[in-house]
Amino acid sequence: IDSEISSAEMETSGAVAAAPRREVTVSSFIDEDISESIRDVLTKAVQRVHGLQAVSVSSCFGLPIVRAVAADAPVETVTIAETVFAPCFFVAFETASKLPIGEMRSLLVDFKEVTLLHATLAPLSLCLVAHKRTDAEALQTVAAELVAALGPMKAAAEMLTSRRDDE
Repeated sequence: IDSEISSAEMETSGAVAAAPRREVTVSSFIDEDISESIRDVLTKAVQRVHGLQAVSVSSCFGLPIVRAVAADAPVETVTIAETVFAPCFFVAFETASKLPIGEMRSLLVDFKEVTLLHATLAPLSLCLVAHKRTDAEALQTVAAELVAALGPMKAAAEMLTSRRDDE
């Protein structure tokens, strides 16, 4: 899958300051291989934003598909964010889309120790898990870039959803 935004472009974007390099693990939860470009884009996003602990793509039902997690990230928080909050985000998205105020692009949720950002990638969910002190604007910038970069993955999921609906 070719991404619209290369990892080099993401690294040099002026909107987000580079975070110190740290170990990131990318895990795929589906049988098909996730392309190196997707793995690279997710890894670079986590490495690039100071305080970003994980980036996760899951189904609208909360089934994890692929994630990039920093070595120091709280795994339980990442799992809850992608499995519990993904379905909640879709309910909020469907409700908000009925309001006459424009398209909902993301939902930022602040907790005592962590910030979650869910971005619209229907029928998939993109979730960013970050430290509480992470710059919200940086998270929104990276989320928008990831949504664009994951466009081919979204298109493949839409095609599968369409086939399932036809059966």
